[in-house]
Amino acid sequence: MDTGLEAMFDQFGLRDAAQRLTVIALLKRAGVIGNAPKSALVMLDPAAIETDAATYQFRSGGDGNGVTRARRYDCDRWDPILHGDPLLVHERLDGRVFVADGHHRLELAQRLNTAGAGPGPVAAQVLREADGYTAQDARIIAAYKNIARGQTDPVDTARVLKEADSGHVHTHLLPQLDMNQGNLALCHYLSKLPEQALGMVQSGDVPAVMAAGVAVRVQEPRQQVEVMQHLRTRLQQTSFLARLEQQGLPKERGM
Repeated sequence: MDTGLEAMFDQFGLRDAAQRLTVIALLKRAGVIGNAPKSALVMLDPAAIETDAATYQFRSGGDGNGVTRARRYDCDRWDPILHGDPLLVHERLDGRVFVADGHHRLELAQRLNTAGAGPGPVAAQVLREADGYTAQDARIIAAYKNIARGQTDPVDTARVLKEADSGHVHTHLLPQLDMNQGNLALCHYLSKLPEQALGMVQSGDVPAVMAAGVAVRVQEPRQQVEVMQHLRTRLQQTSFLARLEQQGLPKERGM
């Protein structure tokens, strides 16, 4: 955080993060401090970067550090070409720094540094709360980076789009996504479904394309869930009959 702002907050006893953000917004509106959000590229010690998966990791299925088994790096050396892309980190008002994008690279750097075979400091792009970036903003920006690279699950992407459209995110800070790219149009329709319906897609009970069709044709969330449940039942019945047919249906006696 800017040392001048920190000194002012201390002088007036402003310890609460929400109050500090309100003051920052008022100062920006008055033109006292710059309105343009800043993001700095710096070199950071991986040991100084914290993890808070519940706040920053948008991917489902990860551990407490936001690392998923499928994406964990199982290697014993750091390759600057494969692993050297800058992390995206969020600096809170109290000065603590958390990874928002790059949980798997951070885990690798920390693990290899501990073993004496790591890269040392790593490059990181810093989003500062003092510049107006909330933790939720950082989480969605990190998700957008992965979505733009086509490295996300459709249901995870739908949840991110839903959260971005919730009114709780500073959308003017978000990068622009090309909704014609890859499966983003599909994910956009999935984002119109309630969480219960998305859960049926994630579990594999209802294909994503069918679920998107429900979102297009049915707008009321309760009815969307009912249609999805009906689809799930029909698909399960069809699958059961198909398995019986493959195994050979038992013939009636006397035939």
